[in-house]
Amino acid sequence: MISRVLLDTGALVALHYAAHHPERPERLVLISAVARYVHARSIAAFDRLGGAEAGEVAARYFADPNEGTFADYLRICLPLYSRSGLPPDVIARMSWNPDATIHWDRNETSKVALRDLAGLVRCPVLMVTGEDDPSSTLVGAEELAAVLPQELLEFRLYAAAGHGVIRDRPEALDDVARFIVA
Repeated sequence: MISRVLLDTGALVALHYAAHHPERPERLVLISAVARYVHARSIAAFDRLGGAEAGEVAARYFADPNEGTFADYLRICLPLYSRSGLPPDVIARMSWNPDATIHWDRNETSKVALRDLAGLVRCPVLMVTGEDDPSSTLVGAEELAAVLPQELLEFRLYAAAGHGVIRDRPEALDDVARFIVA
């Protein structure tokens, strides 16, 4: 059954697949998904969540992604991805490829445009998003939700949740499970 259900926090890949192979998935779960990445939205979210310093660090990084600005971004902005905080042991286990991340933010995020693809989805969709997600912002999630087939969409917004929606709000996992088995 799981091969017929796309459950992917890599929502970009899952949405592409569902749009290009609409006969394949029976259900689609999009966690922290946006129609497009708009760095100004993220900068505003970091400013709101972490104050002026976080907004300024994010603005410097997005204006010029490089090793120095990425190091500051990780130090100041990464903790703001989750409202419940990232435990030090979780951070220690993270494997970062700074070059790939810098390349993504410098060259690829501006190319993400899912609005046209979203309309091609033909299966029920559950969108799960946190109101305090500084990466996949609420505005970006709402923009994507607006172009998905409304009769197939279930949109779940979780208060006091960031990019780690399920980490911040474990009941979101119950909602995902209910959706999958429905």
